[in-house]
Amino acid sequence: MDWMSWLKIHEVHDQPAIVMAMYLSEAFAGSSPEGGIGCLECLQTLFIVRCKNLEFLCDDMQGLRSLRKLVIAGCKSLISLPQSMKSLTALEELYICDCKKLDLMMTEEEKEQKIQPLSLRIVFFGWLTTTITLPRQLLQGSMNSLQTFIIGDCPNIEELPECVGNLKKLQKLQIRHCPRLSKKCQRGTGEDWPKIAHIPRIEVDLDDS
Repeated sequence: MDWMSWLKIHEVHDQPAIVMAMYLSEAFAGSSPEGGIGCLECLQTLFIVRCKNLEFLCDDMQGLRSLRKLVIAGCKSLISLPQSMKSLTALEELYICDCKKLDLMMTEEEKEQKIQPLSLRIVFFGWLTTTITLPRQLLQGSMNSLQTFIIGDCPNIEELPECVGNLKKLQKLQIRHCPRLSKKCQRGTGEDWPKIAHIPRIEVDLDDS
């Protein structure tokens, strides 16, 4: 197994301070490595790509204190995100796409948890065909930082959470090929329009401005 898979996590544990970027792909079965990745305190960029059998991510991600960019793509079996992701307070860019089984719905336990202040500037969700709701805690935690929010090819998402109306720094909202959501976000007439009317640049199917 080479570093393009899980970068030989068992060896990295001895020298966590030197690892700043990691590309993980294709090599794993139902879960991430037994040793986890939380020890990589200096890791700034993490790509998890085409891990087709991966169902769950490491639950020690709160240890990634320096992580600024996270890309999760093509993980066809991924079911949910770990609660520890909500502790990535340095994370600025989050891209999740082509994870057909991924459900972003919060559990009852998560709904009761305190919102953690986050630093997200860019969030992209694409080709998430199972997802029906957006992760309210991630968005609400990024109330003072999120600038770009893109949602594409998520046909079962029906509405935006109320907290979108509180995203004070949001400059761009793009919604593509999400028929249910696009209908609710139509300019002036959509049910969710009052939540997004304050955003300077809004691009929704059939209503670009």
